[in-house]
Amino acid sequence: MFIGAGGIIIAALMQQQGWRKEEFAATTAGLAVGHHIPRFTAFMLSGQFNPLDHLWLLAAMWLAGWLGIKVGYRLFQRLDARGFYLAVKLIISALCAYQLWQSMGV
Repeated sequence: MFIGAGGIIIAALMQQQGWRKEEFAATTAGLAVGHHIPRFTAFMLSGQFNPLDHLWLLAAMWLAGWLGIKVGYRLFQRLDARGFYLAVKLIISALCAYQLWQSMGV
């Protein structure tokens, strides 16, 4: 059940630290990069993933990430700290519910 839930658990724990929204977002993003680069590298080195076979998908993911950053940054600037942490709590709750739903095999 906890495979793929690491980000949810870390975000829930970090949210309790009382950091400014900028500190929270930057730390969460840094942890995600630090987590995904070794995973991507390990899959490539093990031969389970060849990025050349999926260039179109990698390009689409890059574009989606870039657009997400552009839209997310504007939303991030408009939200005050209270609204930001409310959104974080709602997203964490929804992701936890989804993980539980998946673990029940429904």
